[in-house]
Amino acid sequence: SAKDQSPVTNADIWILATGGTIDKAYPRMLGGWAFEIAEPAAGSILDRVNLNDTYAVQSVCKKDSQEITSEDRQLLLESCAKARSSKILVTHGTDTLIETASYLGGRHAELFPEKVVCVVGSMRPEKFVDTDAHFNVG
Repeated sequence: SAKDQSPVTNADIWILATGGTIDKAYPRMLGGWAFEIAEPAAGSILDRVNLNDTYAVQSVCKKDSQEITSEDRQLLLESCAKARSSKILVTHGTDTLIETASYLGGRHAELFPEKVVCVVGSMRPEKFVDTDAHFNVG
């Protein structure tokens, strides 16, 4: 499963990461109470499964979904249009996932009708033992 952190090639699945709980990390130096958005988790999740498809991981932004702006959604829309795959997986925080999915859906048929876009998030960070991220991405 080849991944490409700086997407320049074609891939079976194109992952666009926006941050959110799925990518949260709780660094020990911050006392475990504060969080930061770490590197996209979807790539490490897919590394653990027996996936026959290739994938590319592209970070669009690293934000809590409550901080996602209309400019971020437009950048995500443009990234979907430019993605070199007909299968796109967007990882997103759950608080505003519906708003972003609705925004993408409103322009999907016009800009990239040949592509399937799936927007997923998780209630617990991928780094947690009891995370739902693996199920949601897989």
